[in-house]
Amino acid sequence: MAGKVSGRRNEEVDEDDEPKERLFDPSRLPASSELQLYIANQLERLFEFEVRTKRRVRRRKPDDQKRFELAVSAILCDVIHAHLDDRGGWLYASFSNAMLGRAGHGPDFITETFPGIVRLMSEGALGLLEFKLGVYSPFGGRCTTLRAGKSLRSAIRKQGFHFGDLGCDLSLRGDPIRLRGPKGEGKKRGDVMTAPSGEPTDGFRREVDQLNHWYAKADLGCDLLPDGRRCDLSSRYLRRHFNNGRLDHGGRFFGAFWLEMKAAYRLQCLTINSECVVSLDFSQCAIRIAYGHAGVPVPDGDLYGVGDLNRDGVKKVMNALLHSSKALSRFPRDTRPHFGDGVRFDQAVRFIAARHSPIAHLFGTGFGMAGFFIESQVIVKSLLELMEMGITALPVHDCVVVPRSAALTARDVLLNSFRKIAGVMGEVEMEQDKFASTPLPR
Repeated sequence: MAGKVSGRRNEEVDEDDEPKERLFDPSRLPASSELQLYIANQLERLFEFEVRTKRRVRRRKPDDQKRFELAVSAILCDVIHAHLDDRGGWLYASFSNAMLGRAGHGPDFITETFPGIVRLMSEGALGLLEFKLGVYSPFGGRCTTLRAGKSLRSAIRKQGFHFGDLGCDLSLRGDPIRLRGPKGEGKKRGDVMTAPSGEPTDGFRREVDQLNHWYAKADLGCDLLPDGRRCDLSSRYLRRHFNNGRLDHGGRFFGAFWLEMKAAYRLQCLTINSECVVSLDFSQCAIRIAYGHAGVPVPDGDLYGVGDLNRDGVKKVMNALLHSSKALSRFPRDTRPHFGDGVRFDQAVRFIAARHSPIAHLFGTGFGMAGFFIESQVIVKSLLELMEMGITALPVHDCVVVPRSAALTARDVLLNSFRKIAGVMGEVEMEQDKFASTPLPR
C-alpha cells in the first residue's frame, strides 16, 4: 500500500456506531514485505510447535494448508490492527459450529477449524494471541474475544508495525452498498435492508468498487493530528449509503478515515502524493439542486440572503424545510436564537418562500434526501472522471479533497458534472490550510 501511515484510527463517525469490542474482520492482509515475512516465520513456528507437541507429524494437505495460512494471516493482521487502534485491542468472534463455514457467513478459510487455530496461537509457548472463551446462558450469551498476545505485542513494538503494513482483500469487505429503510417511530435510523438485485444497484456497486481499488493504491499520508490522535490510513474503503428504502434517496459515502477528520485537520495534516491538499466545496448546494429539480434558473445573489433575516438562521431553516416530510410549525432545534423576538416561525417561512417561490412547493415534502442523491451522483461522476485523469480526489459529502496541483482541474470537473446532473450551474469554493504560505490557485 502506497504511503506511510503516521497515525491511529479515529472512531468511525457514521450512522453505524460500533461497539468497543468490534467483530473480527477476516479481510485484512499484510501489505508490507516486513509483515509478510513476520507472518511466514510465525507459520513455521506454528508447524514446529505442532510437531514438537506431537499434535502433527506431517504438513497439512495443500488445500487445508492454504486455508490454514490464510486464517492465521487474517487473525494476525486484524489483532495487530486492533492493538494499534484506540478500542483497546479486543475483537469478538464466533466459535459456533452453526456459523463457521456456512455459505454467506464469511470467507471459505474461516471454517470449523477456526477455534482450534485460535487456541493453537494462544499457547503460552507461542504467545501470539490471548482469548476469552464465550459463554452461553439463558439470559444472554457472550462472544469469544481475542487480542494480541505477549509475543505479538513485543513484535509490534520492536518491528514498528503500523497501519501502513496492513492491507485489505476488497472481495471480503462485504457489500459497499448499504440500504436503510424508513425511520420508524422513535428511531434514529431505519433498519438495514437487502439492496435489490440488478440495476441500478449493480452499477452503483461497480462504481464504488472502482473507487475502492483506486484508493487502495493511492499515496495518502497524514501527520499527527493537533489533538494528538493518529489516523488509520489503511481505513480507506468506502460504502455508499442509501435511505428510506430507496436507491434515489441519499447515496453519500461513509467509512474512510478522511471522512472522520475535522475539516481543518484534513487541510492541515492530510497529503496526497506527498502534496498538501485543497478542499473544493459546492456552495449553497441544496438550494441549487432544488432549483435544478424544479427546472428553474438559480437566482442571482446570496441564496441565503432573505431580507434582514439572519443568514445562518435562514440556512438552517431552509435545510429543515427541504428535509422535513411534513409542514413545520415551529423553529427547528437551535435556530430560534438566530431570529429576533419579533419574528415568528410562520413569518420567517413566508419571507423565505417569497424569496424562493419557484421551489417553495418542495418545502415539507422530504425532498432533501432526493437532493442528497443528486449531489452524490455529481460527486461520483466527478471522482470517476478525475480517476481516469490520474487524479486522486477524496469525497467528503458535497466536497472533494485533491492535491493542490490538481485544484483547478478538479474544480472544472465538478462544475461540469453539476451542470450535467443537477441541470443548473453550481459554484465551488476552494479552501486550503489557513497556515499555508502559498495563495490558492485561481
